[in-house]
Amino acid sequence: MLSVVPDQPYGLKPHQVSFKKNGLAFIDAVAEFRSRFNFINLSHYVVMPDHVHLIVQVREHLPYHLGHYIKILMFAAQRFAACKVFENQYTDKILYHTGQLNNWIKYIYDNPRRLQLKRKYKDIFQKRCMIGIKDPTSGEIRSYSCFGNIFLLKHPERLQVRYSSRYTPQELEEHRTMCRKVARQQGVLVSPFIHSIERELRYECLEAGASIIQLYNETISPRFKPSGSDFELCVAGRLLIIAPTDLSLSHPLSRQACMTLNGIAAYIATIPSQADMSLRNIAELMP
Repeated sequence: MLSVVPDQPYGLKPHQVSFKKNGLAFIDAVAEFRSRFNFINLSHYVVMPDHVHLIVQVREHLPYHLGHYIKILMFAAQRFAACKVFENQYTDKILYHTGQLNNWIKYIYDNPRRLQLKRKYKDIFQKRCMIGIKDPTSGEIRSYSCFGNIFLLKHPERLQVRYSSRYTPQELEEHRTMCRKVARQQGVLVSPFIHSIERELRYECLEAGASIIQLYNETISPRFKPSGSDFELCVAGRLLIIAPTDLSLSHPLSRQACMTLNGIAAYIATIPSQADMSLRNIAELMP
């Protein structure tokens, strides 16, 4: 174990996490790394009980692959702890676009609070709650039922999955590649997953580590529970199901219905992740 996240009602901050032996070893390793390699800036990190989040900024051309230096950091933590601290593999992501860095900084610093909320509301991912989503056509805020991990809406890495008959084979393969990349980085895929190709991507990317936001076309009852593996994914925090509450929006699948669902998926995939979800918001959402 690397750290202990305390139970407290509001405003948990990363610096309030208490560190165990291996967590302290990691902090010592970061300090040593910073003194040795000033061309790599370990600008932000958060130590969770069973993993760490680390933001790395490379200041100049590296003589070796970045993974070489990450291994040095991991081995240093092992040396300070006098035992194995990390697995051999890690997940990384290159940030290309404006705003991504700030989104990820806020996301990793919010990790202790999200863990705290999951502990406080142990069945938070197993109950139905309500959210408002802007209609992509009219701009009107409509109410939707949710079941699963609502924090996926704020994940900084979200991608819409959408098959189009207009795709060339090359375009389809490019879309598959993007989905697989998000899955490897444990990001979130958003879609109603209507077409068989979309469903195949859902299965493949779940196996690779992705989380899912899935849109339903019909309302769900207050006693709704997803079946089989979907329920287990909700409990694990890897699935959010979104369904309309208005019966007028719940109708058999048609071309127009599919376009509406895909429009909502596209909107959800681009919602800014800067806004925080406070504990009060979560409490109000609980049925």
